[in-house]
Amino acid sequence: MMKKNIIAALLPLTLIASHSVFAEDTDDVVPVTVNGGTVQFSGSIVNAPCAINIGAGGHSVELGQYRVADFKAAGDVSAARLFNIKLDNCATETYSKASITFNGATVGGNSEALAVNGGATGVGIQILQNDKALKVDGTTASSAFNLNVGDNTLAFQAQYIALNSKVTPGAANATANFTVTYL
Repeated sequence: MMKKNIIAALLPLTLIASHSVFAEDTDDVVPVTVNGGTVQFSGSIVNAPCAINIGAGGHSVELGQYRVADFKAAGDVSAARLFNIKLDNCATETYSKASITFNGATVGGNSEALAVNGGATGVGIQILQNDKALKVDGTTASSAFNLNVGDNTLAFQAQYIALNSKVTPGAANATANFTVTYL
C-alpha cells in the first residue's frame, strides 16, 4: 500500500519534469507569411427612395431538377419557384411605387424566355409576376408595386418552359440583370 502512495505522489512530479524536457523553445521560431487570397468589396451609394437588399449570397434562384419527360410539348412548364427582390429603408414622400425591368439573353423570337447555358436545349426560363410571364429583354417593366415606408418585398416566380417538343438534358442556367424604376 505504501508503494502505491509513493508512486501516486511521484507521478505528478514525473509529468512536470517530462514537460520541461519536451517543451520547445519558441524564441527560435521564424514567422512565415503566405498569400491568403483576395477579398472583394462591392456596393454603392444611391440617391433613390430605397436601397436594394442584395443579401450575402446575391440574388440566386434554385429551380431544381426536372426530367426530360416532364416537357412533352412546347409550352410545358416546371413548377414555379418564388423569389423576392427586397427594397429596404424606403421613403415614400416622393415615390410611392416601384417596378422591375429584367434584362437577359433571350431565346430568339421569345422575349419572355431567358436562354439557358450549360448543355440543356429546348428549354428557357420565364420570370413571372402573379403567374404572368414578364418580358426579360429589358423592354417592359413589371406591374408597379405599392411601396410602404421601411422594408418592402417584391415577389416574383421563375420556371422552366419548353420551347419545343425536343428537350435535351444538361445544366440549364441563365442570368438576368434588373433595374428598379420608382414612380
